[in-house]
Amino acid sequence: MHPDPFDDVRVINEKTARELVDLSPRTWDRLRAAGDTPPITKISARRIGYRISDIKKWLDARRITPEARPASKLDYAFLTRLKQEVVTAETLRDANALITAALPELTAKFDPHEREDRLGELQDILRERFG
Repeated sequence: MHPDPFDDVRVINEKTARELVDLSPRTWDRLRAAGDTPPITKISARRIGYRISDIKKWLDARRITPEARPASKLDYAFLTRLKQEVVTAETLRDANALITAALPELTAKFDPHEREDRLGELQDILRERFG
């Protein structure tokens, strides 16, 4: 089945969005208060909705693969060593090569959200170290 080309612009109301993802009103309100729902699209001064494409992205980001598991102390030890190697790399090219070589292991050790956070930390180190 091909994606609907109008998903990028099609907007549904909040009740429909909540029913689409099968959440109770209370759970949806709790997630919304925490800022953990898809981005809101303001349709008019008194009406909001959600783009179908944003709901799909939100659901994809929440997906847990069967092999996903919480990171262990050993996983964080690996990350600490990698950070130390990046900090001591002589050139930006060397640092990038270290991170690139570590990507398969980062993918295996950390779930997608955690991996993005850790990669962000490594990018911060690169910015500090190499400008």
